[in-house]
Amino acid sequence: MKKTIVLATLALGLGAVLMHVSAGHAAAQTSTLAANGHQIGISVLPGNLQMREPILVFDVSGSSLLGPLHSRLSVYNDGLATVSRWSDNVVFGGEDGDAAINYVGSEAVDSLRKQLSAAGAFSLTDQLLIVADLPLSTVTFFRKPGTRSVANTYSYWVGTGEYGAVNTVIANFIDAHFPGF
Repeated sequence: MKKTIVLATLALGLGAVLMHVSAGHAAAQTSTLAANGHQIGISVLPGNLQMREPILVFDVSGSSLLGPLHSRLSVYNDGLATVSRWSDNVVFGGEDGDAAINYVGSEAVDSLRKQLSAAGAFSLTDQLLIVADLPLSTVTFFRKPGTRSVANTYSYWVGTGEYGAVNTVIANFIDAHFPGF
């Protein structure tokens, strides 16, 4: 008598996949799960249900001669942008932190996406450089939301050369939408 093992795997946003494994043979299908004689329907929903998806997450984190610091910019497809920073200045004394939220609009987000793409943000890799006393900048740039997107994440120590163009686009975005931040 053959024994069939049923394994169900759920993937967030992708629906459910039912796997039947029998005598070394595996086949995947989207189906109806039978459990103790009861049928449990599996529905696969098309597309994403979330209206807000990130297009950019930019972190600067580490230490400098003045002490540890961390800053983050997050930009979402619906126009929401958030920025935060924290530092502990050991030379001049004291912690400092701030955060801001701004709705920049979808046109600004589309412009940012186009500028980052033109600057090479989706093709850059980690900077091969050894430095001391500089914080690490990390860029995560997402493909257009709603496309089962993938992202490119890379880090750099010094925002010059091929990293300079992306660094400038991000700095200009912060200056334009978070003046004085």
